[in-house]
Amino acid sequence: MLSLIHNSHCVNPQSSVPHITYLHLIHPKPLLASTMHNPSFKFDGSSRLQSTATIHAVHQNNGSVEHEEFACPIVSYSPCCWGDRFSNYKPDDETTQAIRKEEVEKLKGKVKEQLLATRSDQLHWLNYVNTLELLGVAYHFNNEIDEGLQYIYENYDCWGLEDNLYHVSLGFRLLRQHGFHMPNDIFKKFKNEKDCFKESITADVDGMLALFEASHVRMHGETILEEALDFTTTHLKSMVTQVTYPLATQVNHALERPLHRFTSRLDHRNYILVYETDPFHDKALLKFAKLNFNMVQSMHKKELSDLTSWWKGKNLASELPFARNRMVELYYYYTVTLFEPQYSTLRIALCKASGFVVMIDDIYDGYGTIEELELFTEAFERWDKNCINQLPYYMKSIYTSLLDTFEEAEQVLAKEGRSNCIEHIRETMKVIIHSYFQDAKWRLGKCNPTYEEYLTNAITSIAYGLVTIFCFIFLGEIATAEVFEWASRFPKPLKACNGITRLLNDMSIPSKQRDGMLSTIINYMKHFNVSEEEAIKELCKQVDDFWKDLNQEMLHPKVIPMPIINCLIRLSRSPEIAYRDGYDPFIVDRECYKDDITKLFIDPLAI
Repeated sequence: MLSLIHNSHCVNPQSSVPHITYLHLIHPKPLLASTMHNPSFKFDGSSRLQSTATIHAVHQNNGSVEHEEFACPIVSYSPCCWGDRFSNYKPDDETTQAIRKEEVEKLKGKVKEQLLATRSDQLHWLNYVNTLELLGVAYHFNNEIDEGLQYIYENYDCWGLEDNLYHVSLGFRLLRQHGFHMPNDIFKKFKNEKDCFKESITADVDGMLALFEASHVRMHGETILEEALDFTTTHLKSMVTQVTYPLATQVNHALERPLHRFTSRLDHRNYILVYETDPFHDKALLKFAKLNFNMVQSMHKKELSDLTSWWKGKNLASELPFARNRMVELYYYYTVTLFEPQYSTLRIALCKASGFVVMIDDIYDGYGTIEELELFTEAFERWDKNCINQLPYYMKSIYTSLLDTFEEAEQVLAKEGRSNCIEHIRETMKVIIHSYFQDAKWRLGKCNPTYEEYLTNAITSIAYGLVTIFCFIFLGEIATAEVFEWASRFPKPLKACNGITRLLNDMSIPSKQRDGMLSTIINYMKHFNVSEEEAIKELCKQVDDFWKDLNQEMLHPKVIPMPIINCLIRLSRSPEIAYRDGYDPFIVDRECYKDDITKLFIDPLAI
């Protein structure tokens, strides 16, 4: 969540990224219409763009219409570019859906037969499991895969893979990703008497790629995997110009997007097309993967249609035109990693909550005065609709709409005997609101917090605390009181999810836009007196360390059920994917994001 949750972007009006103008509507009366004329722009001492545009506002006052002109500063993001593209979705008729589902089930049975038939050949079986995961269909066979990996884990000394770098590395990665604590000394056989990796293994490009991928499930203190990462990265980079297509493309892709940190629904779609070109591909598996992708995509289209219609009905985009209206991008952010049918309720809940949080963040970040924000913060602390009489007009609609939505969720949970869960959401929301207010006080007061102060607040304001609470609640009845108690202590895995998202979010802001901002990079540069390049290098190391924390928890789940840990890892991949190439899909209107959304939610695969 998301730059969408917290951004402090200050942009020159001539800059092409993003399209932002600054204004501030300060009149508390209901606004019926407004026009802007005679705009002029200037920067204040903090390099924040100020507008002295004149607003002509028309207000309703006790039945009469009043006209008023006044100068106001406002932050206005580009509007949603999708219109009603998704809300007008019409699904196939029930007969067509039933026929398609029946065909998918028949093919699923054939794939399952093949999966079980290869169990006797462990090398073949590992390859087949890896292919299922790359095609995005492994979730259909979770029990069979877990049983097979359990057997291999218990008998890994008998693999017979002593000299096969590819299969040792592949097995190691798959086992760790499924929660089995494979010892890293399995790679010692590939080192020489000087304790360095043998140069001879560089001739095995597939093995080097597999070792590179395996190194990304490392934990703190695993020196041999750190060495493996350095060794494979150096040699794979040099190989790119020496190998031909498609291997060169595969190497480049791996270096840019290692599987453990980047696997997404986009990769599944791309791999289906690559797998189709393999002359030895399994025809039943390929057709199953294609049909399954399209069937799941239909489910996504329906969810997105319902979400965009629901959001449009809230009318908040019109009520708060200065704030980001990004429901489609939010759905992309969550669904790109949490794509399976089992996450449907969670996806929808996350998008609804995030739609509100994005706009609330924009109120705190570039619109409200400190006095207004103090009232807003107090209202959230009280969580009472009676507070709206104390709020400025533009805050009332989103405040009441959010409370109404949470009340509806509480009623649904009450029917399941879990109404107490909503209190955890409320309290988490209050913590996030206070972090927004703290940031606003620093920014508007032109204060410079220490790096530790800023980072502590920034990790909270990225709002993944709310995301993780939703994981606990909407993954079924697997979260006990003990789990919520664990979460309240903000343990390493939760801090890691928040930290990864915050740092990647801040690093997605172009350097020319960072002046005058509160950001991790600027703060680190000032606090430690280093260059921007040095700061970014250090923050990338911190992201790596956060991933090691997650990997550690993946292998040692204590209080937290494994499904929740898996969900946290998936959600930590979302910012890696969304903020790639130094851009933010919730701020920047770029063709690459439109292309991703089109592939996932518009264009089906040809069968």
